[in-house]
Amino acid sequence: MFKKIPGNHDYILSLNSEIRKVNGDICDLPIANNFVSINLYGKNETVDLFWLSLITHFEVKLPEHYKNIKFVECNPVLTNSSSGKIMVFARPILINKKYRVIPNYTDYAISKEGKIFEIESNKEIVKIDIINNYPSVSLYDPDRCFFKKMLIHRLVSLAWCHNDDYFGKPIVNHKDGNKTNYHASNLEWCSYSHNAQHAIDTGLKGIVKKYKVRDLETDTVKTYDSFKQVCLDIGLHENTRFVDKIYRKKTKIVRDRYEVKELEDLTPWMSNEEASVKKNKYTITLTNPDGSNEIFYTITDLMKRLKIWNISYNIDEIIKVADVKYPDIKIDVIDNFPESEVQALNVKTGEVTNAKSIRELSRILNLGFSTIHKAINNPNKYDCKGYVFRYKTNDPWNTDYKRHPNAAKHIRAKNVTTNEEINFPTMESAFNAFKTTYFVIRSKIDNKTQLGDWMFKEILSL
Repeated sequence: MFKKIPGNHDYILSLNSEIRKVNGDICDLPIANNFVSINLYGKNETVDLFWLSLITHFEVKLPEHYKNIKFVECNPVLTNSSSGKIMVFARPILINKKYRVIPNYTDYAISKEGKIFEIESNKEIVKIDIINNYPSVSLYDPDRCFFKKMLIHRLVSLAWCHNDDYFGKPIVNHKDGNKTNYHASNLEWCSYSHNAQHAIDTGLKGIVKKYKVRDLETDTVKTYDSFKQVCLDIGLHENTRFVDKIYRKKTKIVRDRYEVKELEDLTPWMSNEEASVKKNKYTITLTNPDGSNEIFYTITDLMKRLKIWNISYNIDEIIKVADVKYPDIKIDVIDNFPESEVQALNVKTGEVTNAKSIRELSRILNLGFSTIHKAINNPNKYDCKGYVFRYKTNDPWNTDYKRHPNAAKHIRAKNVTTNEEINFPTMESAFNAFKTTYFVIRSKIDNKTQLGDWMFKEILSL
C-alpha cells in the first residue's frame, strides 16, 4: 500500500520502500545506499529510505518532531503489527503540558491518568468501552488503516512507560491487578511469563495449564507443566502463546513434527495420514522454470522462499507480488479448508441472504468480517445489527434468538425523592447529562447505589 509522504505530498511511498510520484510515475529523486534526498516540510533533507517508509506508513504529522522518531523491533505476531516495528521518541512530545503523543498513534496524545486527546480536533475522547473488563477507546490505527478498539492501559504504557525490549516484553502488567487502574504509575512492560506469574502471585489466575506433545517422527507423547516448557523443548520462542500458535489454528501440528494439546484435551490424536497433510489452510506448489516443484504448507514459509516482506498475510496479494517479481515461477494453491456457504436472516423483513463465504457475505451486507464470524460461530444465536447468521442449511430458522450481548443498553435514571424518571438511549448520553464518567454510572448500576438522589438501571427498550 502506498501513502503520501508527510511533508511532501508530491510523492508516495510503500512499506517496501518503493517510492513513486503521486501520479504513479517512476521516482526522480536521487537515491544512494538506501538514502533519499527529498524536500520535507520545505527543507532539503537526506534520510534513510526505510525510516521514511515507516514515517509514511504510520502517517506521522509532526513537522517539528519527526526527526526525533526512531523505530525498534517488536514481535508482529504478538502485537498484530503489519510492520513489525514500534515507534520510539528520543524525547516525549508534549501537548498542552499534560499529554504525551502516543507512539504509533500520533494523531492522539494521552495523559498519565489515561485521558486521551485528539490533536487535530483539540478535544478529549470521552467515550470509553469495556473489552474483557479492560477500558478501551476507538482510535484510528495507521498501521492497519482503520479504526479499532485500543486498550487504554497499553496506550498509557506506550507514551509513559519505558520499555528497553518490546520484543521480549510485549505485555503491559497492572501492578495492583486492577484492570481499570491504568495510571502510568500502576503499569509496567513485561514478558508473558512475568505477567502470568504476577497473576498467580496476586490470586488473579490459577495454576498454569499443563500440555502434552506427540512427536510424529517417534510416535511418543510427552507431558509438560507449562506451555513455556513446550516452546523451549520444540524450538518455539519462549513468549509464544498457546492461543495464538495452536488453539486458533485449524491444525495442531507445529514445526511439521509436533502435535500439541492441553493435557485435559481428550480428543483423539490425528491419524498418521491426517498428520502427513498437516491440515494447514493451504497446500502451495511452486513450479520453478526448470520444472522442479517445491511444496509449502504455510504462507510464512512461502514468503521466506520468495523473499517477499512487509505485506499482509494474504495469499492472493502474495501471488500478485510474486507474479511481478518472479514471472517465470508458477504458483498453484489448494485451499484445504474451503469456506462453507453462509446465510443471513433479516430479522425485520424475513429476507434471507445467501453467500459462498463469510467474507462474501460481509461485502454484500457491508458488515465487518469479524462481526459475522463471531456471531455465526456463537452457539447462542443473537440479533447482530439486524441479522441472524448461520451456516447454510435447509432447516427452518430458529426464531428464538437473543439481543446482541454487546449491544448498547438504554439507561433509566430515577429520582428517589421526586420519582421523576429520565430515559437515555445510551450510556454516553446518561453520563454526559449528569456531567460524570462512564465508570461512575457503571458502578452505580452494578452496586445499586445512588448518585445524589438518582438511581440508575439498564433497560432493554425505551
